[in-house]
Parts: sequence; structure tokens; C-alpha cells
Amino acid sequence: MSYLFNSYVAIIGDIIKSKDIRDRNDVQCRLKNILDEINIKYHKDIASRFMITLGDEFQGLLNCGQNAMNIVNEIELQMYPIKIRFGIGVGEITTDINYSMPIGADGPAYHNA
Repeated sequence: MSYLFNSYVAIIGDIIKSKDIRDRNDVQCRLKNILDEINIKYHKDIASRFMITLGDEFQGLLNCGQNAMNIVNEIELQMYPIKIRFGIGVGEITTDINYSMPIGADGPAYHNA
């Protein structure tokens, strides 16, 4: 099957019950450091860097899905015992893509996630 558009893989994450976490600032710092590591390790796959978008939510955009599950698994393992819900969507991005910041990008890839 071939596609007539450039498809991307959007990954969105949300910390479950984040309001119940005592050391929310520590958890957020830990998440930021993990996402920074992901951005370095998987830089060839990344169309828009992973970053925290709201206090307990984060997102990133991949050029392909080859390492999507590896990224999700690494975040889950490194954040344990904190639980995270993930959405993964495949599709087109209909806006400009900013490599440095996933905020502002939109399209079916994010809608599907």
C-alpha cells in the first residue's frame, strides 16, 4: 500500500493521576531529562522534538514509526513507578513542523493519537 501524503507518527503522553503525586516538580524534571535523552538517542527519527507541553503532558513527532514502541517503552521504564497513558497516531501533518517545538503542529497524526 502506498500513501499519497507524507505520514508521520505522533506520540502523546499523559501522566496518570498526576495531581496525586507528592513530588510533582521532581517527576516533571525527571520526565524532561528522559525526553531530552530520547531526543538525542532517536534524533534521526524525530521530526519535532519530544517536550512537555503542559504540566503532566508531553508530545513528539516522528518521521517514521520504526522506533515508536522503543521510545514508549523507554519512557515507561525510566518513569516507573509513575504510570503514563500514551496515544500514538499515524497520519499527515497539515501545518508547518518546527523541529525544536511540537506545539502548534496539527493534522491527522495528532488527531489519531
